[in-house]
Amino acid sequence: MALPFDFFDDDDKSPKPCPVSARLKAAREKTARQSSVFDSTEQSGDFWRVDGYNAIFLTSLYFIQGIVQGLVTGSLPFLFKRASSYSQVATLSIAGYPFSTKLLWSPVVDGVFSKDVGRRKTWIIPTQIITGFILLWSSPHMMGWIENPETGTVPLTVTCFLMFLMSATGDIAVDGWALTMLSRKNRSYASTCQTIGVNSGYFISFTVLLAFSSADFADQVRSLTPTMMVPLLKWWDGGAVAFGQPLISLSSYLRFFAFVYLFTVPFIFLQSEGSPKTSLERDSDNQEEGDDDIVDDPVTIYKQLWSIINLKAMKRLIAFLAVVKIPFAFQRAVVMQLLDRGFPEQYLAGLALLQFPFEIIFAVLAGRWSRGDKPLGAWFNAYVWRIIFTFGMVPLVFFYPAHSSEVSMWYFGTVVAISLFNSFASCIVFTAGCSFYSRIADPAVGGTYLTLVTTLDNLGGMATATAVLYLIDLLTIESSEALSSFTSHWLGAPIVSINGFYIIVALCALLSFIVVPFIRNQVAFFNQTHDYDWQVKPAEKDRPTSSKEN
Repeated sequence: MALPFDFFDDDDKSPKPCPVSARLKAAREKTARQSSVFDSTEQSGDFWRVDGYNAIFLTSLYFIQGIVQGLVTGSLPFLFKRASSYSQVATLSIAGYPFSTKLLWSPVVDGVFSKDVGRRKTWIIPTQIITGFILLWSSPHMMGWIENPETGTVPLTVTCFLMFLMSATGDIAVDGWALTMLSRKNRSYASTCQTIGVNSGYFISFTVLLAFSSADFADQVRSLTPTMMVPLLKWWDGGAVAFGQPLISLSSYLRFFAFVYLFTVPFIFLQSEGSPKTSLERDSDNQEEGDDDIVDDPVTIYKQLWSIINLKAMKRLIAFLAVVKIPFAFQRAVVMQLLDRGFPEQYLAGLALLQFPFEIIFAVLAGRWSRGDKPLGAWFNAYVWRIIFTFGMVPLVFFYPAHSSEVSMWYFGTVVAISLFNSFASCIVFTAGCSFYSRIADPAVGGTYLTLVTTLDNLGGMATATAVLYLIDLLTIESSEALSSFTSHWLGAPIVSINGFYIIVALCALLSFIVVPFIRNQVAFFNQTHDYDWQVKPAEKDRPTSSKEN
């Protein structure tokens, strides 16, 4: 009896053709024509001459998104939890739901637009304007809400929810625009632009904002300021060096980026939505997005989304993403274990500052290694190394002296080295994965397609990480006389407590021997697929013969 949702149907039968509209078929044919044009121009020009400006522009769009993401999921919850209860923090976490549920309205973002403004700009421009005014309006109130959670929890949650809703909606449009903003041969760099942009914005809104809004950090900066810089510091502090005051307040930070959001709107409006054109592309009558063959019916796109989910290759990708993060699902718990044992928080902050410039370099290198038709080759190599480095963090927890704030240089150096290697592998995994998604995504419904695969990716990571944290609490036994007597009888030595963290690590290690071979086989399958294996076919006759059906 066949399962209703069979991931691994390895028969040689071709999938049944999915019915699509004539306009959707026209969009498919246009994409194929553009692909042949880009392939014929691969030898002409370098990256910066062909795509340099668009890459910088795309990175800027992702940077602006990172600003809000750093606020809503980073600095604001960090400041809020100092004076709030667990239930109030849980209420604030509702603000993060839009990014997890944006798949629900992504077909609307893809299918409803003004041809005069542009398919992507129709949504990016208003979300930028609304976010800018929300930042400007909330700037004088935000700190009061944070310091008074009894009355400030609801307005803070609503404000953050609206900002994140605008950011998630803009992210759908930017992801779709990224598929056509860069030329086909450089499309893999879209994930590099995303990594650099979002990480930079997040870093500024989280690590930098928290540091510069701290009075202790500000006093250290003022005491170490060179003599020649004192006049500038006095000007910044309002006429005199103000010890005991932060260098920047949350309200001034929000006002500054409110104007940044509003200031960038004209530049976005003037940016063309067409792919960069060479002379050969003009000769081939390569039109810009927004023409008549673009699918602009949300109902059709919702149907298209369901057809995509039921593609044989997509079913295998769903299973792949459901288990791929199991081997290192305990990674978040490593930091929590170190903090519980007394590892200084300022050392973690210093580690974040140290990692940031390396992450930018890693993103550029990962983008270069992820080019080509088979980015998952680099992905799998980095995936294995990420597993190794994640398990390499476990001895750091085991050998850390309990409840001690003293950290030797060799220990901290080991933490830095393993963290950097792990960050390098993680960056390649993320960038190569996004490059693969960009390769298989259908530009005619690009925002919806990328939202689908990235949502599945995020849900796989969130589900395993959440399950791990619950299981660690469940399996941890702080002190038990029954456990002591049981282990004394059967093991000859009493065990008073059990740390569930080590049980989970052992379980993840065991599952790795099952998951990794499965992942390797799926990567081999994905590398043999072609674009038409990931897109809805207008008719069976239009489907070329795949080199590998199963």
